[in-house]
Amino acid sequence: MVAKGDTTGRTARIGDCGEVASKRRSLRAICLTGLLAAALAAAALMLAASSASAHNTDYCSVVRETGMSFDFTDECHEHDHCWQAIRDRAGTIKNDRRARNDCDFAFMDAMYAECLDRWSGWDPRRQSCMLAADVRFNGVHYCWWCN
Repeated sequence: MVAKGDTTGRTARIGDCGEVASKRRSLRAICLTGLLAAALAAAALMLAASSASAHNTDYCSVVRETGMSFDFTDECHEHDHCWQAIRDRAGTIKNDRRARNDCDFAFMDAMYAECLDRWSGWDPRRQSCMLAADVRFNGVHYCWWCN
């Protein structure tokens, strides 16, 4: 498919991450890597969700809450408690999507704050920390089997 107004004859590809010109392979690779990381985190959460007790704190399930550039132990613990409060009130987290979104986005904000507090400026560990936060957020936020 040739993009409208494109006189070069290059093709454009449309995927889940938006329109990416074929010459931008590195951008596509980054996009696919991010999607793969989110899918792996979601799969790990599925395994943990099926075995975890409803009243247990499993932190970030089978995905580590600590790494070389991050420590999300407190943030994962708080997110577990937030989801449990919804389960106690509504039966499952699926029954109150607005409250679940509030929990998930508070989780993301707390992880980002941890990254920003821990690393300064353009330190590459800050980006690594934020990528780890994105993976964990996507794992819980897009978990359709979590209840």
